[in-house]
Amino acid sequence: HPDTIARSNICLKGSMRRAVLETNVPRESAVRAASETLARSMGVDNVSGSLAAGRYGNVILADKELNLKAVIQKGVRIV
Repeated sequence: HPDTIARSNICLKGSMRRAVLETNVPRESAVRAASETLARSMGVDNVSGSLAAGRYGNVILADKELNLKAVIQKGVRIV
């Protein structure tokens, strides 16, 4: 399933949302864990995990409650 991590039943979006809204993890820390840290652990941090020159332009836009509003993948809005 595309919403899971490494074929587990863990949903990254749901986990990040719960961390921020239910356990008061700072948004910046949750975003870093879901992007930079995850990319590094998967060995793809040279092309993904942050917005920098030479990396994929993948962005998820969310409201204050972390409800998905848009997805931009490789620079193209897909949702």
